[in-house]
Amino acid sequence: MKVILIVLDTARKNHLSCYGYTRKTSPNIDKLANEGVVFTNAYASNVPTIPSFTALLSGQRGSLQGWYHLVL
Repeated sequence: MKVILIVLDTARKNHLSCYGYTRKTSPNIDKLANEGVVFTNAYASNVPTIPSFTALLSGQRGSLQGWYHLVL
């Protein structure tokens, strides 16, 4: 199985063509979406971004990894 994880920090779902936006704003993401799986719901485990990425890649909450104090 091959996995491509695309993480966009400030893009909104309602501005991507693969989610139904009428303008063609994301042609390359659309090509990947047509051949793979597109998730309709996602939930951040932490806010802001750095602890959230840490949690995504390690499986532990970002605040437990020591990043939390760097962004406050």
